[in-house]
Amino acid sequence: MKALKISFLYYCLWLIAGIFSYKHIPLLGAVILLAFTLLLLFVFSLKHFRLFNPKPETFYFFIFLLSVIFYLSGCFSMHMYEIRRDSHNFSMIAEKEKADLFEIVIDEALKSPYKDRLKYVGKVKQVGEYLSHGKILIHLTSFDHDKLIAGDIILCRGQFLEFSPIRNPGQFDYKKYMYIQEVEGQIYIRDFEVIGTEKSIKYKILHLRKLLLNKLARSELLSKDSRSLLSALLLGDRTYIEEEVITSFKDIGVMHVLAISGLHIGIIYLFLAFVFRFLPPVFQTIIILLLLWLFVFLSGFSPSVFRAVLMFSIVAISRGMKRSGNLLDIIGLALFLSLFFCPIWLYDVGFQLSYCAVIGIVLGMPLFINKYSKNRLIHYIQGLVYVSLVAQLSVLPLQIYYFHQFSLHFLLANLVVIPLITVLIVTGISFLLFTYIFSPVAGIISFVVNFFTGLLFVWVQSLKQWDFLIINDINLNSRQSFLLILFLIGLGSYLNNKKTGKLLLIFSLLIVFQLDLFYTKKNIEKTSELIIPYTYKEGIAIIQKIEDNLWIHVKDSVFDSAFLKDYKRNYRIENTHYDTLQYFYNTTEEGVLLILTEEYKEYMIGECADMILISGNIKINYSRLLDYHFPKKVIIHNRTPKWIKDKIIESCIHKNIPFHDMSKKGYFRLSY
Repeated sequence: MKALKISFLYYCLWLIAGIFSYKHIPLLGAVILLAFTLLLLFVFSLKHFRLFNPKPETFYFFIFLLSVIFYLSGCFSMHMYEIRRDSHNFSMIAEKEKADLFEIVIDEALKSPYKDRLKYVGKVKQVGEYLSHGKILIHLTSFDHDKLIAGDIILCRGQFLEFSPIRNPGQFDYKKYMYIQEVEGQIYIRDFEVIGTEKSIKYKILHLRKLLLNKLARSELLSKDSRSLLSALLLGDRTYIEEEVITSFKDIGVMHVLAISGLHIGIIYLFLAFVFRFLPPVFQTIIILLLLWLFVFLSGFSPSVFRAVLMFSIVAISRGMKRSGNLLDIIGLALFLSLFFCPIWLYDVGFQLSYCAVIGIVLGMPLFINKYSKNRLIHYIQGLVYVSLVAQLSVLPLQIYYFHQFSLHFLLANLVVIPLITVLIVTGISFLLFTYIFSPVAGIISFVVNFFTGLLFVWVQSLKQWDFLIINDINLNSRQSFLLILFLIGLGSYLNNKKTGKLLLIFSLLIVFQLDLFYTKKNIEKTSELIIPYTYKEGIAIIQKIEDNLWIHVKDSVFDSAFLKDYKRNYRIENTHYDTLQYFYNTTEEGVLLILTEEYKEYMIGECADMILISGNIKINYSRLLDYHFPKKVIIHNRTPKWIKDKIIESCIHKNIPFHDMSKKGYFRLSY
């Protein structure tokens, strides 16, 4: 038994646990405990020098020490990440100093859903007179300037704005998403001045990327679909792909092929290994690594590409050193390096899906080792089916948890899509090379690219017609998703080594999963709550959930806010009722809610309201209103003008009455 022979992936689980729970251990405590544990490990190793052949009790003690070290390393890395991110962060400086002059280096252009503006992501170098750092989202609302490119340094004025929080329950948390992408906030500008160009190697490569994108975009040899697809597959730019196409790929479960990931890097790695097979192993490894890391920058330095290239770099080094290496250890090492230096990636959905798929493939594929035909064609098809099945099952819990849907197209889709993508990546690289080397050959290759692109799009559109294979509106909470992951791991373990104990464990997990579903359903049915949603043109609405019924109180009979679909799915509500909006609600336990609008301004109702909702341009004496009712809380609707809102807030602060500003905090929820 060897303590260090335990899969590196096992210790990474402790690193992940440390990242998740870092707030419970302060930085100083983590450093002291980590130093003490490392010292203890060193001393114990000297005493029991047979570290790699210890006694059983020593073996387990070493595992315990290493697990603690990895856990504390996770806490430490997350604390250090926050310190690095907060130190001289432009958002704090802009807010504190009220500065509005920014010096920004443009990182990349984004696809804008609006016709009247352009979007960029940039790195802030200076705010006012203060040097700073951090990413910012730029909204350019004027077309009087030339388009910016990566590396341009601009000087502009504008007000720094934080991203809006969730407006309504069930909405996509854009603020959290941008935080994970390390973008701190946004700025709207009309004018700017380009004052220079960043000279670092990163921006020179990004400039090369822009030239290649322009080369593809202007190519008359390629069809429109081919140009957009190669831009995504080879350079990580999906801005040229139409939304309808993206939706089609997403609906049939092959959206992953449009985002550069392990699949694409694996194909490029094998292609490079084939091209440079005549070189000695050491030189072959060096060239492959250089080209792979060049590709990281050419694809826009996407985190998913970085992770995939890191993993294949470890594989390439192992091959170059003529060491086979355990695949799980290679995955574990890549996972450790990624999370130790950038722990925020743990919260990235793409990060979670990619590692679950890879780990699932490595652990699941041995189950089919004796299930292959001797016929080469059938053998190849079986391999695609097995890999697709294992990968899809591996990400199933996360896919349902995040996207609330599951597509049964995946086997048929991947059977054709993956071979076509392989051909398109290889021919796409060849096309780009020969456009600079020998254009007649590029013309021949373009026919191949156009043909296979057309075939791919026809296949995807054909499968999309079978919409009955898409299962929508599935809802699992985080606990249920975790139980489903454990069930799939247990099932795989049992199929690999059939033992009665494992079978009992599987059935136990299945029973616990079913009980949790039942408990959640009953708990939801018992819950009653009142929600005042953040509304725009719909006017005021009061949403009441009473057990398994949803009552929607509105002025007009129709209210079709987008959040209702997500809300009804999360709470498994089937019965929806509409009623006329009242201005007086009794919530029993929490008391009376009074609603004041431009149509109804009467607040002297003979009894005191416990909560008051104020919406619109209501010209009354707010100090007198609060004196009359002295409510527990005042809710200020987002449709209330700012000057009136400021008056209400001033009165609430003066009288020490809590308030909820919906324009900043979003919807108001009251459970009772």
